[in-house]
Amino acid sequence: QNQSKNCDSIIEEIRSLEKLSKIEYFEDSQHGNIGNLFLVKLMRAFLSLPYLKQIVVHLLHGDNYLDTEEEYPKNWSVEEITFKSWAPSFRFLNKVLDALPNIKKVEIFNDNDFKNLPVFLKNISGLKHLKSLNVAICVRYDKPFDAKRFGNFPEMICEINFPMKSEVV
Repeated sequence: QNQSKNCDSIIEEIRSLEKLSKIEYFEDSQHGNIGNLFLVKLMRAFLSLPYLKQIVVHLLHGDNYLDTEEEYPKNWSVEEITFKSWAPSFRFLNKVLDALPNIKKVEIFNDNDFKNLPVFLKNISGLKHLKSLNVAICVRYDKPFDAKRFGNFPEMICEINFPMKSEVV
């Protein structure tokens, strides 16, 4: 219960920072169910900030615990978002990006392979204001890269229609 009160006080403090233009969150440990709920509340708090332009999220744990049905409030001011993580959930990433209709720059650095990368890219290709998308998949030292999983990747990418002026890396 103390941990829950601490989480609530952090959320309230974030919401009080109305004039904030950039926020960076770093988490390097797993917190079980409290952590899952906290990160959902944290993202809701970030998206409630009216002047926020940039979000950077570092999640250094290797599970898909953010696979949530949570809908996030729209934030019309955020233009850049960066996720640096081990295996973020596509559902989580898509839900967050759906809440950012004016997003211009998306960076995703992942220390695990994306199982559904083409599906994810197809979902975000509808972002009307997207100017830059950078997705990096890094191989962890304890797992060899499986090129077979990405064998027809170039053909799949050609089928995805990003906005004309978007740079996709």
